[in-house]
Amino acid sequence: SISKSNETTVYSDHGKLIVKLDEAHYSKNVDIAAVMNQGAYCVAAGLPLSKAYTMFTTLGLRHLVVLGGKDGGEVVGVLTRMNFTPDYIESHAGDINRLD
Repeated sequence: SISKSNETTVYSDHGKLIVKLDEAHYSKNVDIAAVMNQGAYCVAAGLPLSKAYTMFTTLGLRHLVVLGGKDGGEVVGVLTRMNFTPDYIESHAGDINRLD
């Protein structure tokens, strides 16, 4: 179904929510809390990369939050597909504190 107002058109296209805004409203904030997944998957900073990779691929994730810090509950990084490429791994081998 399509919902229209003076400034916005919202519709679904093959399971994706499409929102078209009038250019005058590009600078406004949009609350997306209702469509966010608030149960993100996470791993401990000391987890072997091979286990993080298995979790990442098995679950079909796009992001994997890395927790660490003093109490282990601080977000210290986010893994994406790029972090699992051979070039990235080779360039960061031996440097466990670097996730950029």
